[in-house]
Amino acid sequence: MMSEEQQTVVPPPLKDPTIMNPAASSDHKAERYYSAARLLGGPGGATAVRFQDGSVWQERELYAKALELNPAFAAAYHNLALALDAEELVMIAGEGWNQKQLYTKAIEHDPAFVPAYVNLARLLAPGELAHVAAGVSLDACGLLIRAVQLDPLCAVGYLNLALALPPNGVVQLQPGGPSLSPAMLMSLATQLDPGCVASVATPHASAQHHAATSTAPMPVAPPLVTPQQAPLPSLLSSAPSRAEKAPEEAPASTTTVGTQVVG
Repeated sequence: MMSEEQQTVVPPPLKDPTIMNPAASSDHKAERYYSAARLLGGPGGATAVRFQDGSVWQERELYAKALELNPAFAAAYHNLALALDAEELVMIAGEGWNQKQLYTKAIEHDPAFVPAYVNLARLLAPGELAHVAAGVSLDACGLLIRAVQLDPLCAVGYLNLALALPPNGVVQLQPGGPSLSPAMLMSLATQLDPGCVASVATPHASAQHHAATSTAPMPVAPPLVTPQQAPLPSLLSSAPSRAEKAPEEAPASTTTVGTQVVG
């Protein structure tokens, strides 16, 4: 069993908000609490930080404090959600938040935040919608489509979209683009990152998904998240349409899966 000293870590000065100039901005202080939280959470690692003023903080407390100081800190909402258990609430400025609300808030403050789309999709039940913007709601497939549109190299996005679609379903990632089956999406995920596909070969008890197979989470995000601007990988550009599929394949669903807009 680890001792208290082994379970705590002393952050470097640039990640310690207790030694900052009192005139520092709230956003700057929030970055320090966020950076300190990112020192925690690893398997077998420290579970708390000890600042130079002697105070001890756990991961969730650090992210919550960062959000109190900067309520528009998208990455902090996302990482706090990752730190929670299913159905667990965390208090921020006197208000209770669950994982879905935190991921949704991350998207609200940064509509290009890819990990939040992927991880929110993992929590939605069949037919459930997430309200991600004024008048716009997305189901799980819609969230994952948006994720891979923002980052065409997001292997986990393709993987989870493959798992979310019915076996004979297809999806178009771009208007007029090829119709992709779950097998094509899985193949693309494997091409981009074989490790992420292997990670869901065996269901995990912690997975939040309506299918029997587990979906993969996206990892903790760094302070600044910039989606990769890259062309779609070759598999997408060369994927056959439904009309070009081999005759022995089962007919694909004609139902469009994805975005729903609520007026």
